[in-house]
Amino acid sequence: MPRPLLAFFLLLGLAETARAAQQQPPPSQPQPIPDTKAARDRHRIQEKEPPPPEGPWGPEEFGFTWQNPVWRGLVITGGPYGGNSLNLNVPDGLAAFSDGVNPPVFESLEWEQESFRSDSITIAADLDMFRLSVSYFDGTFSAQGILVHTNGVTETRTPVDFNGDAYGFRFGAYWPTLRYRDWNFEASLGAAVSVGWLHEETFVPGGVLLARDEVDVLTGSFGPKASFRALFLGNIEVEVDAEYSFMTGAVRGWTKEFSAGIGIHF
Repeated sequence: MPRPLLAFFLLLGLAETARAAQQQPPPSQPQPIPDTKAARDRHRIQEKEPPPPEGPWGPEEFGFTWQNPVWRGLVITGGPYGGNSLNLNVPDGLAAFSDGVNPPVFESLEWEQESFRSDSITIAADLDMFRLSVSYFDGTFSAQGILVHTNGVTETRTPVDFNGDAYGFRFGAYWPTLRYRDWNFEASLGAAVSVGWLHEETFVPGGVLLARDEVDVLTGSFGPKASFRALFLGNIEVEVDAEYSFMTGAVRGWTKEFSAGIGIHF
C-alpha cells in the first residue's frame, strides 16, 4: 500500500514542475523595453524653464528670516547716537572735610536726569540670519541734579545743572525678523539688543569740596531696528540703519541711533 501512494505523489510533483516550466518564457525570448518617453519629456521641459530669480546674496524672498547662518561680510557704519530725559540711579558724588575740632563737612552731588549726544561707529559681522556688532561712542551730556552741603548742623540742597564728557561702548546683536530682498535691494525690520559700558565726568558748579565728579555704569538696551541695503559691484553694499531702543540699568530711557556705511564681501 505505501509504495503505490509514494509513486502517486512522485508523479504529481513531476506534473506540477512541467506545468511551471511551460508557463515561463524561454531564456532566448527578448524582454520588452520599458517606455521612458514621459520621463524624457519632463526632463526636457525642466531644462527649458528659466532659473528662479537670484542675485549675489540668494533668491528673492519676503517673510520671516529663519535659516542657517551664512557668512556675508563686515559692515562699518557711523552716525549720531543719544537720548533725552534719561532717569539716573547712579552713586552720588561725595567729598568731606574735618579739622578735628568742628563737625565734619560733607558735600555730595545727586544725579537725577540727563540727556546725551554722541557720535558712534559700529563694526558688524553679518551672518545673514543675524548680525553681531561692537560700537564705540563719544560725545557730551547735560544733566540736572542736587548739590547737598551738610556741616553737621544744617543741610543745604541746591538744584544745579551740569555737563561734561560721555563715552562708552556696546556689544549688540540684531535679528532681521521680517525681510524683503530682491536682486540688489534689501529692507528688514527686527529686534536689536545690546550690553555696554558708559562713562561720564563733569565739573560740579558751586562745589567747594566736591569740584569734580564721574560715574561708570553698565547698561543694556533692547528695541526695534530697521535696515536698508543696496548692493553694488557684487561684493559691496551701502547701508542705512535706524534703531530706537530702551536703555536699562543705572541709566534708563529711550535712545535713538541713525547710521550709514558700507559692507564688504557680499
